[in-house]
Amino acid sequence: MIKSIDDKKELLIKHTKQLRERFSALELVELEPGRFVVKGNLGFRVPYNGKIIEDDYDIEIQIPDDYPHSPPDVKEVGDKIPKNVDFHVNVSNGTLCLGAPLAVKTTFGRQRNLLWFVEKQLVPFLFGISYKLKYGKLPFGELSHGGEGLLEHYKEVFAINDEAIALEFLRMLAGGNYDEHSMCPCGRDLKIKKCHRKVLKKARNKQSPEEFQKEYWSILMFLSR
Repeated sequence: MIKSIDDKKELLIKHTKQLRERFSALELVELEPGRFVVKGNLGFRVPYNGKIIEDDYDIEIQIPDDYPHSPPDVKEVGDKIPKNVDFHVNVSNGTLCLGAPLAVKTTFGRQRNLLWFVEKQLVPFLFGISYKLKYGKLPFGELSHGGEGLLEHYKEVFAINDEAIALEFLRMLAGGNYDEHSMCPCGRDLKIKKCHRKVLKKARNKQSPEEFQKEYWSILMFLSR
C-alpha cells in the first residue's frame, strides 16, 4: 500500500525505469505535486496471421491517485485515431476504452505495474486500432459498447446466457451485500455459497458497489431502448 506522495513517486520512478527498458520514448512527468502522467511516443511491432503491424502513437498515461491499486487511464494525444469513427474512445473524457472496467482491473491486478499494463493491455488495444485502420476490421472481433458491451461481459463473467440473471447478479454487487445462504439466481437450485460465491467475491474485490451500480444502470438503459 502506497502511504504518501513520496512513496508513490518512488514506486512510479521504479516502474517507469522498467517501462523505458522496453519503450524508451516514454517518460514520467509530474504535472503538480502528487499528479503524474507517463507520456511520449509508443511504438510496437506485432505479428498476426502472417501479417506484421508496425505503428506508433503519441500517448498520455494518466496515473490514478491510488496507483497501483487502480489501473491508469490512457489518452491518444496525436490525433491519429479518427474522431468521426467509433474506435472505442470514451466520449465523456477522451480516454481509450481498453475493455469492460472489471476486465481491465482484473488484468492489471495480475502484476500492477506500468510495463505489464502497456504490454498486456495498451499495446494490444493500439495494435487492434492499427489493424482496423489498415484492414477495416478488428483482428479479434468487434466488442460492443456501453451497456450492451457490459451485459455481454457479465454474462461471460457469470457463465450464463440469461440477461435477467446477469442483471440480478449485478444488482447484488451494486447493493454491496447479499446473503450467501440464499438461493443462487442462476437457477441451479444451489445456495450462493455453493454456487457463484467465488465469482461474486472476486468481482467485489475489484470494484466498489457504486461502480457496479453505474454499470447496472447503463445496462438497464441499453435494454430499455
